[in-house]
Amino acid sequence: MFFFASIYSQVSLGYGASSAGLYLLVFFAGFAPAAQIGGRILDQRGAKPSVVAGCVVATAGFLCWAWKITDLSLGAQWWCIVLAGAGVGLLLGPASTDATNRAIDASYGEVTGITQTVRNYGSALGLAVLGTVLGNVFASRMETSLAGFGVPPSAAASLASSAGGDPSALANVPAQLRTQIEAAVAADFAVATRAVLIGMAIALLVSLGAALLHPGGRVTDEAEPTG
Repeated sequence: MFFFASIYSQVSLGYGASSAGLYLLVFFAGFAPAAQIGGRILDQRGAKPSVVAGCVVATAGFLCWAWKITDLSLGAQWWCIVLAGAGVGLLLGPASTDATNRAIDASYGEVTGITQTVRNYGSALGLAVLGTVLGNVFASRMETSLAGFGVPPSAAASLASSAGGDPSALANVPAQLRTQIEAAVAADFAVATRAVLIGMAIALLVSLGAALLHPGGRVTDEAEPTG
């Protein structure tokens, strides 16, 4: 999420690197307080209620963010970003802690290693899959937009593959047309990022299904006395 959001904020919103960091900070406005709430739910009722609620809230947040992202305005998006952050905050800590708490005897190190490996693998896989989605959607949209400006198909394909990240690709384009293409880059990259956010929402729905199948319960519950 941080990779795609930081690139979007620079390409579509025109932010600099430092401002892109502030754009990402909005996510933590929801994440930080929700992580505290998720921890309290974990202590009182176990991980399942917090993880289920987090998946629902995060799915709604990412779908809302996808809906608003083409407005090209942080003012239209911020509450969706906060909602997405709150959902992730509710589910992330309790899920990890619950996995570790279920370790048998002295195998905490092993369980921690497994959970971190799975998380890092999931991040790498998600970046690869969603990065491919982003690139394909953006290139397709840009080719269509450039064709509308009268750019020949072969030149449109070449320009679409580099216009989002290489300003020199527009160096030989007339100034008026360059302005139109830059606006199209911003809009088309936002559409491509919307596809990525929808993909994230789908992944969270899958996580919701897994959470609902979890047996639940507090790991620290002691057995009831029989006598």
